[in-house]
Amino acid sequence: LTTPAVTATNATITVKTHIKNESAVARPCTLLTRIIDADGRVVLRMQKHTTIAAGGSHTFRQTGGITENLHLWSPANPYLYRVNSLVLEEDKAIDFVENPLGIRWFEFVRGEGFFLNGEPFKIRGLNRHQSFPHVGYALGPEAQAHDADILKFELGCNLVRTSHYPQSKAFLDRCDEIGLLVFEEIPGWQHIGGEAFRAQSVKNVEA
Repeated sequence: LTTPAVTATNATITVKTHIKNESAVARPCTLLTRIIDADGRVVLRMQKHTTIAAGGSHTFRQTGGITENLHLWSPANPYLYRVNSLVLEEDKAIDFVENPLGIRWFEFVRGEGFFLNGEPFKIRGLNRHQSFPHVGYALGPEAQAHDADILKFELGCNLVRTSHYPQSKAFLDRCDEIGLLVFEEIPGWQHIGGEAFRAQSVKNVEA
């Protein structure tokens, strides 16, 4: 999910969905993607169709816009839409996935600082590792999510920097829900590899 263009009143949303046909025959496939607001209203509907070869795959790319009653995400108002993607075969849903989406834009302005949704924003943040005493990384999702609550509600942070490895999805989802900005480091520490490593690092930064 990406939002290549956002203003205070309009947002362009691009959804890329990779679908694999694991059967032994070619199958027709329709992808219906709906953007649903916090009140359950469908604010954007996108649909594409193709036939996927046996054992093959296809990546759908759908782009649309929200032009009315746009709600922007911010730490003060962490508004989340739902992106609901249905895989249809002859109008019957055979698979689906749903992801949250917060819409916002940000920029650094030379000599002025960080801006979120067009407004100056003072960053207060801490670094976070997800290893815990006695259990290391083997900690459940509730405890990972609770770390976000501590940073936001007990320590007064509005941003967290994650350290050196892919973070728990439960932690990142909770940051979205409660309004905690995330600076996600690329995987790796004190090491620069060959060309493939560096190319992948660039992709990680873009993501």
